[in-house]
Amino acid sequence: MDSKALSLIASAEAWAKPQTETQPHEAISSGMFMANMAGEIEAVNESLTAMLNLQQSELCGLPLHQLVVQEDQPRLLQFIEKVRHSADGGQEIPVCLHVDEGVAIEASLYLSVLRVPGRPPVLIGVLINQTQRLIREIADHFQREHRARITRLMALGEMASSIAHEINQPLTAIAAMAQACGQMLRAGKTPDLHQLSVIASEVEEQALRAAQVVKRIRGFVTHGNLRREAVAIGDILNTVLGIAMPEARAKGTRINILLSSESPTVEVDVIHLEQVCMNLIRNAIEAMSSLPEAQRAISIYSHQIGNLVVVTFDDAGPGVRADDREQIFEPFFTTKPDGMGLGLSTSQKIVQAHGGTLSVESNALGGARFVMTLPVMMEKGA
Repeated sequence: MDSKALSLIASAEAWAKPQTETQPHEAISSGMFMANMAGEIEAVNESLTAMLNLQQSELCGLPLHQLVVQEDQPRLLQFIEKVRHSADGGQEIPVCLHVDEGVAIEASLYLSVLRVPGRPPVLIGVLINQTQRLIREIADHFQREHRARITRLMALGEMASSIAHEINQPLTAIAAMAQACGQMLRAGKTPDLHQLSVIASEVEEQALRAAQVVKRIRGFVTHGNLRREAVAIGDILNTVLGIAMPEARAKGTRINILLSSESPTVEVDVIHLEQVCMNLIRNAIEAMSSLPEAQRAISIYSHQIGNLVVVTFDDAGPGVRADDREQIFEPFFTTKPDGMGLGLSTSQKIVQAHGGTLSVESNALGGARFVMTLPVMMEKGA
């Protein structure tokens, strides 16, 4: 046998050696054999005997196709015939090796013809055990399915928590107005029909608002849908002020709004943006709950910088620690004892869906300053 043939066999044997301590534990085991052109095994290495749990004497003389399960044998015989007449260097086929009674392993068979001048050609093959790879693939598949399921559950939980969080305000307003009506009726005096009519209209408006919030948040979480319309940023902030004032007064908190003279127009989903502003105001009110009432104040400013409108929400609370700023918008991160960590996460997603940003920093008083930017609506033809 010439040096080229010997080198080929030596390289194949080195590749097919059993696992050693220097190889990773989960390395795929492999074995090498040589067979005559009739497909009868003539020589094997130790790796193959260990893999098949057979002695060398049991393997030598055995037809190659008998190594595989019965249903794979016709296919393997056709493959051997194809390799015999092929001019290619080698070919591969997946097989199921019969190892023991009722035990089989998935493997790959690499088979080629070795032709050495002056000697009859032989078949050189390598069998690679694919069981560990298949186990890893199955495990990876289940891991992916598990992660996907967790993601869906998190989205569902985020949607439910966001809905509960955002409809709290209109439901609180409805309860307060219903209580006011009850007090008027229980007073024993002729009720002021005009006042009752105003309250009934407000109850209807708040109920419709709660329904809109549920519908919009569900659409945003499941499909990312936004219903955009052109509106002045000042109109949004003034509406939010009217909604927030009852809660702010009940908590002894002042809200000051300073709008720029131009009050630029933005193209936004009004309900979503109002809920973002309400969430920031509500967080500020809670952050200042331990302060004396005289110090509880929220300042909201808006101004335009280039093609962006910038709205800042300042409070006099303890602020956000530097270590928390990087993760305060992450889902389920919260600094509140009873918080779920979804309000700011959802708010940031809504602002980003509008092409804007929502960030946090410290203000001059050491409190928190949340900064929201939104693109200004460009005039057509501009």
